[in-house]
Amino acid sequence: MTSIRLKIQQIIDNVKTLPSNDSFSVIVKVVLAVLLGLLIVYLVTLVVSENPQEAFKAFITGPISQPNRISDWITDAINLTMLGLAISIVFQANQFSLGAEGQLIFGAMAAGAVALFLPPFTGLFIVGLIASGVAGFLWGVLPGVLKAYLGSDEIVSTLMLNFIAVQIYDFLLQNFFMPPGAGAILSDVFPAQGLLPVLGGKVRTSAGLIVAVLAVIIVWAMLYRTPYGFNLRMSGFNEKFAQHIGLNVKQVIWLSMAVSGIFAGISGGILAMGVHTRLVQRISGGMAFEGIIVSMLAQNNPLLVPVAAVAYSYLRIGADVMERTSDVSREIVIVVQAIMILFLTVQALPRIRNLRLKYAFGRKKM
Repeated sequence: MTSIRLKIQQIIDNVKTLPSNDSFSVIVKVVLAVLLGLLIVYLVTLVVSENPQEAFKAFITGPISQPNRISDWITDAINLTMLGLAISIVFQANQFSLGAEGQLIFGAMAAGAVALFLPPFTGLFIVGLIASGVAGFLWGVLPGVLKAYLGSDEIVSTLMLNFIAVQIYDFLLQNFFMPPGAGAILSDVFPAQGLLPVLGGKVRTSAGLIVAVLAVIIVWAMLYRTPYGFNLRMSGFNEKFAQHIGLNVKQVIWLSMAVSGIFAGISGGILAMGVHTRLVQRISGGMAFEGIIVSMLAQNNPLLVPVAAVAYSYLRIGADVMERTSDVSREIVIVVQAIMILFLTVQALPRIRNLRLKYAFGRKKM
């Protein structure tokens, strides 16, 4: 019994450890992943470009070559940070949810409804952000409940719900948000009160930057300074053990997906009110899935998600600039994404194996 108590305390102490992984090693891995991406881009440009040096130069220097490109880089990193935070929450609960796309879409719809249908007043954008978070939360509850109480596979359910979210969004955009006689499928521009305040001078971004910084602090505090965060990480660390010590694992599962939806939904609000200034078709552009890579790069550490987002966003913006200024397509980033995922998966395997060996006593001795 004494031995079992010591091992139980060891597990609890491990989960309580702050942070959940070594920050320096994570940063090193982010740098290595980015360097690997750059190497791949360079090798590909050597093969496909008639002027590989100029194409690669555009990729490397593009994001910082002009104030508007720096603005694009910051804006992209803001949304990737929000999505990375959303993904990190469910990953820490050991739930492989892919529902951020649908949650983002519903968040954008909620923000658009507030901006377009409520009378303009000072602080309307704040109401829009709150509405986007609530919408993301509610859309996250559904797959969470399906997984927790019906045992449905969260990958399948969230992917199907993403498809449903896209169809609902397109229907509402074309039938309720799009003004009569519009030449494209988009809504009216939001009133000034429904737009996020602009920050900066030549290098401009929106108040989404402040929202992202606050979100990082909130997610870190929630995961590492609250009983809920401890329960979430304990359930993700060892679900069987969490059940044995009396944690409500089912509640942790559905609530982790719902809380994750808050931040994905707010990301949709930032896109609608701070980037596009209206509702447009394909508003996410598949960005929610990029949040998975960001979270994996940061190893689900919320304090390192912005670091990973900034680094990964640099590659994305560099690819855009390279496509516009050279003969190389930005589809090269898809290749980089695949290699990065393989790199991250391979480097994570030893850690996963060690954890399984170390705590395999769970079923046998409890």
